[in-house]
Amino acid sequence: MSQLRSRFLAGKLGETIFKYIGFNIHQSPQGIMLDQQDYVDSLEVPIIEPKHISQKLGSLTSSENTMY
Repeated sequence: MSQLRSRFLAGKLGETIFKYIGFNIHQSPQGIMLDQQDYVDSLEVPIIEPKHISQKLGSLTSSENTMY
């Protein structure tokens, strides 16, 4: 953990789970694990009309273009 703290500003040294720049950082005796599960959970899946799904080379509508 000291190597990580020397490169990045983080919370209290005693914490074993904290968040930094969007990463969840979990420290355990086995090592350090990073994940972005909170970010993944916050993503919204756009709804595209079924007729457009089958037209892979077709153009999106103006409202579909703004979903991305």
